Amino acid sequence: MSKQTHIRIATWNTRGLLKLTTAPASSTTAKQVSTFIRSQELAADIFCLQEIKLASANSLSEDLLHRLHLSYQQFSHFFTKHVGIVILNKHLEVQDAFVSLDQRIMVVKVYHRQTQQSLTVVNVYGPSAAPMDVKCQFFENLYSLPPFSDGSINNESIVCGDFNLRLYDPNPPKWQRHWTLRLHALMVDSASHAGDVTREAGGSSSCIDYLFVSKNLAHRTANPCNWSLPSSRSDHHLLACDIVTPRTDIGRGAWRFNSCGICPS
Repeated sequence: MSKQTHIRIATWNTRGLLKLTTAPASSTTAKQVSTFIRSQELAADIFCLQEIKLASANSLSEDLLHRLHLSYQQFSHFFTKHVGIVILNKHLEVQDAFVSLDQRIMVVKVYHRQTQQSLTVVNVYGPSAAPMDVKCQFFENLYSLPPFSDGSINNESIVCGDFNLRLYDPNPPKWQRHWTLRLHALMVDSASHAGDVTREAGGSSSCIDYLFVSKNLAHRTANPCNWSLPSSRSDHHLLACDIVTPRTDIGRGAWRFNSCGICPS
């Protein structure tokens, strides 16, 4: 029998997972988000988070790191002041992790013990209120980091997050047009297609959140999800998709993948 399973990847800008305030609602918000992320409703295996806290400190304090650890202590988790990745599937083993100097890019390589599949996940939180030359430098630097720099982007890779960049702008700056063309030459947008809204705030909408998969994963991507959450949770949509893992021979017969998993309602 040939068994097939899937890995669900989710990405979401939490609009400040940890808000630096003494109000009791702060810890409650973090707890509610933690419960939501771990929920069976989402059924995520790998969860990428952006905008961890709203503050200008150089890094997370020991107190905030401790709070995050308590929320996700039963799972492998990695956090900076800008991004975080939580591994919710016990069969996924973290083999390597990398964080950029500005703490806005996190790269994690995971290995599925049952299917023996490796997957590289890149979580990005692009600068928002920054001069154009700063944005240009940030995204150019992305290509100098793994998995782009070592060529492993041609293997099974995910690049996702809040880019704070409108990749589908019909009249982008020259540097952005070239950068986007290079990205599309390597990867496929699996959940935020042209025209799709991923952020709604102040009566305006935009597409700045993305979930890209390497081209060798495109044919194994299923159940794309662009989920608008209540504004009390975030002004960003949650994006997700399933990566169907290669079949594993476990005996006689056949097992057909059930692709009925859709976005939570």
